Amino acid sequence: MYDASAFAGSWPFDFVGAHSLDQVVEDLASVGFTGAAISPLDAVFDPEPAPANAILRRAAEKSEFDVRPVPVINPTLPNWREHLAACPTAPAVKVLPNYHGFELSDERVDGLARTLIDGRQTLCVQLRMLDERSHHHLV
Repeated sequence: MYDASAFAGSWPFDFVGAHSLDQVVEDLASVGFTGAAISPLDAVFDPEPAPANAILRRAAEKSEFDVRPVPVINPTLPNWREHLAACPTAPAVKVLPNYHGFELSDERVDGLARTLIDGRQTLCVQLRMLDERSHHHLV
């Protein structure tokens, strides 16, 4: 089994603390997964996701589990091409329009999509991070 959309890192509204890549891998392996495409959870609330991508990529290089880092790219940043170039072996790229404040109709998303096609990478659109039923009632 292969998990196609996992996350590792910290979530600001989770009081159990960060979930390191090693912890996520251990949890996945314990239920029979042999690999996973994993994105950095720390990139969700950070307008500059490159540092979180780099941390995850370095951790994945040390893992014996089949970890495929999937970087989070914000196509509204002027240096998104540099962020993408730093992840040449990524099978896919994830965008978070609602968390990074852009619409999928933004022409910069089209530019990213065209670049990914040329690089034979997949564009993943994360529509939400939490089910609305688990949000605080004021949200």
